[in-house]
Amino acid sequence: MKFNAIKNRIKLLRESNVQHLLPIDSCMEKMRTAEALVDFIEKQEAETDIIQQAHWYFVIMCVGALEIYFKGMAEIFIQGGWFKDSFLDTLRQEKISLVDFIDMNKEEITLGELLSVSQSFQDLNSINNFYSKMIGCKNFVKEVGEFKAPLGKGQFLILNDKHPTFEKDINNLVHFRHLVIHHDTSKRTLSKKNLDRMIGSLIDFVYATDFYLMEASGGYTEV
Repeated sequence: MKFNAIKNRIKLLRESNVQHLLPIDSCMEKMRTAEALVDFIEKQEAETDIIQQAHWYFVIMCVGALEIYFKGMAEIFIQGGWFKDSFLDTLRQEKISLVDFIDMNKEEITLGELLSVSQSFQDLNSINNFYSKMIGCKNFVKEVGEFKAPLGKGQFLILNDKHPTFEKDINNLVHFRHLVIHHDTSKRTLSKKNLDRMIGSLIDFVYATDFYLMEASGGYTEV
């Protein structure tokens, strides 16, 4: 990605309200807003095709929320210096000239901002590759799936137990988003039951990830 495009993305991020919230708050707020619209439309006893369009809209918003979360956490970890030395190989893929470097200093662009907006976090493979390298594990998504995320009162969420098909569910959401954006979905249907299952997997994946990353950064200790 050319540096000017990266700089424009950073400016858009800075101008948005997203930067004023924690990544998980931004992610959940985006999904809650979309869910409220879907619920409103369904309660209006709208025509079936309008309800389906609302479902597709929800898919787009949820995948966007996923990306917001992982971009935000990447920026926090990089700025905090919470990454393995081997992760610096990622930097060697970025082509930045001396002029770009001067521009970065002038605009006070941080390394975290630069990397978070120049990487894609719209699918599990991209997320897994980036985060596995950043925190130095073999398979980030697999470890999140096995992680015990606290729910309170001695209860824990283990993603693999609650959502055995969470990877398939999230991959399907990404696939459906691609269909909605690049193809005609007017004749395709997505049931509320299937949508709720996939969204449930995504929400709990983000929840488990947040605690997993807190532990990785030394910010969470199991009680």
